[in-house]
Amino acid sequence: MKSNENYPINLLDEIAGGKWENNLPNDITGSLEYVLDGLPERDGRVIRARFRDEKSLEEIAKSENVSRERIRQITVKAIKKLAHPLRRNYLIYGVKGMENRAVQQAVSKQLYAATKSILDISEILGNALPDSLGSLKFTEIDELDLSVRGYSCLKRAGLNTLGDICALSLDELAKVRNLGEKTFDEIVKVVHKYNLKFKDE
Repeated sequence: MKSNENYPINLLDEIAGGKWENNLPNDITGSLEYVLDGLPERDGRVIRARFRDEKSLEEIAKSENVSRERIRQITVKAIKKLAHPLRRNYLIYGVKGMENRAVQQAVSKQLYAATKSILDISEILGNALPDSLGSLKFTEIDELDLSVRGYSCLKRAGLNTLGDICALSLDELAKVRNLGEKTFDEIVKVVHKYNLKFKDE
């Protein structure tokens, strides 16, 4: 089988919906295989055949014993799955980088728990807290458990952190383009999960 010199950049460009603008981690090959292994078996097989092996839709359809259109549909859906922030982050930071981020997030959760306790005590005492305890607002939306639609809508609106979201009123959030009622509710729940509020709450 001939080597495809365009791989994995050709696949990464497809995932990005244009040009992949992130630097590649040192372990990109292993990280990509890790992400592909997390897809349904046929999805991973079709993506590898299409982008790594440069097979045509017809060739893949024949080997999978389905129609060409079905292979096209599988490819489109698999690319959307790979574009989800949780999977895409593995391609940006690498498996090792994500492991390091997991450790950092664990520490952040511990800090959040401690901060929440102080916030609760402060609310009882009626005291104001310094802005330093609002460090959670610098949490990037990449680290939040958002749907693809929620993540994409916020990114397009230039909202990159929890603080950016909290700076909005609920009405302003509802006006974010293509958000939708279900995604609006999802984002509100995420903000409240971190014990944060919107500016009009």
